[in-house]
Amino acid sequence: MKFSRTPLFAHVWKEIEKPQDVRKSNRKAGGFRYVCRRIGRINQNATMQIQRHECETFVTQPNHGNAPLPARLRLVQQCGNAKHESGGRAVHRTEKPEHNINIISGFASEAARNHTRILLLPEGLIARSDDDPHYTADHAQTIDGPFVTALRGISEANNIAVMGTVHLHEDTVDLPYNCFLVIDHGRILLEYRKIHLYDAFGERESDSIAPGHEVPPLVDIDGWKFGVMTCYDIRFPELARRHAVAGADALVVSAAWARGEGKVDHWTTLCKARALENTCYLMACSEHSGHDIGHSMVVDPAARILAQSGERDELIYADLNRDRLEDVRRILPVLKNRRITL
Repeated sequence: MKFSRTPLFAHVWKEIEKPQDVRKSNRKAGGFRYVCRRIGRINQNATMQIQRHECETFVTQPNHGNAPLPARLRLVQQCGNAKHESGGRAVHRTEKPEHNINIISGFASEAARNHTRILLLPEGLIARSDDDPHYTADHAQTIDGPFVTALRGISEANNIAVMGTVHLHEDTVDLPYNCFLVIDHGRILLEYRKIHLYDAFGERESDSIAPGHEVPPLVDIDGWKFGVMTCYDIRFPELARRHAVAGADALVVSAAWARGEGKVDHWTTLCKARALENTCYLMACSEHSGHDIGHSMVVDPAARILAQSGERDELIYADLNRDRLEDVRRILPVLKNRRITL
């Protein structure tokens, strides 16, 4: 098995390679390209974007046959400090939903200009606070409320799919749900209510959030099948395996991974394990703040970390490649060889 790769840079620079340069130099199918560059902080949300590998072809040509076109993943992570730079101006971190929508809208516009197809956001988008564990639940809205309506408008206006988790009230339960939404062309394709609530390490998400009970179906975006999970879900391998058996090409994790002793190692180990044991790509996007670790990453089906952020503002690129996925599954056919079914 032959791998084509370029170095993954450990530190971040103002500009290493512009997106258009990446597209020009990466016309050949196969292999990977990883790019990191320094960006301004956006707010306390990490952002992940999957870009078209061949943007002109992706837009104008149909996908013939059963082989989906390659996808490029772009991840934007920021620090949740008191003040950050965004678009050349100082911005104070806020817990206001309308400010978060403005930030998401700005990145969606940038994504659209760079021919991005999917924008992946972290957990708890409406509002978060490092000091109040119930703050996010207290600011839950309804699915037809202003925040989700704005997300739908952002998706439609920029012709992109938006993924991320929001806290939503429903009439059937007293507590809100932690919902992973997938919105494409302004339509809600998926509502996944987080099954595994974070009642661990001294925290109790179940005090303010109602648990979900249904495994979400896969979401097909231009031929790539994605299985979604929310944060603590990644510690439960059966959910990722259900996605893989159902036909997932990639696992997507929207998270706010809490800090603590060994928690970065936990996060990295779990991301690599879920990718390897299911021979899937894995994109894990975590908020970076005083409470959460950041360290968002992209992992290939053989557990190779293609791109990883640290505890700083970073923009990371990594290509998803169909040939690579099929090669790993041919050489390591764990999904075909398994003898115990769930």
